[in-house]
Amino acid sequence: MRFRGIGHSYSATYLLANKLIVLVILLTLSYVVVMNYFNIEFSCQYQGLYGKECRSCGITRGLWSCFQLDFISANKFNSRSIYTFVTILMQLFYRFILIAFMGHYQLPNKWLTSLIVIDFLLVAAMFYINLNCYG
Repeated sequence: MRFRGIGHSYSATYLLANKLIVLVILLTLSYVVVMNYFNIEFSCQYQGLYGKECRSCGITRGLWSCFQLDFISANKFNSRSIYTFVTILMQLFYRFILIAFMGHYQLPNKWLTSLIVIDFLLVAAMFYINLNCYG
């Protein structure tokens, strides 16, 4: 059943935004894979300037360890690695479901509004948890 109405353009825009988010996530994951496959390392500019590691030092190696299900070494590389890995998986799962569902059905305005609010609340909650747990 397809619904037509005022929300059609909003639905198409939201669907496109979700596709772009999935593309960015997949590009990020491919960056991790390529960097580790070719053993490419970049030095941290923050560490070069200030002599101490930044908050994202080791995140690429940590994500790679998470891909290999080695969460102990992932935590040693960067304590945020496991959280980032779980967040990425949750976002991919949620976005794929949205894309599959919205590709088949045109949602009524109330449902679309609810979906966008839920999406915003999930992302806000993950951001809040990240700030409170990891500073």
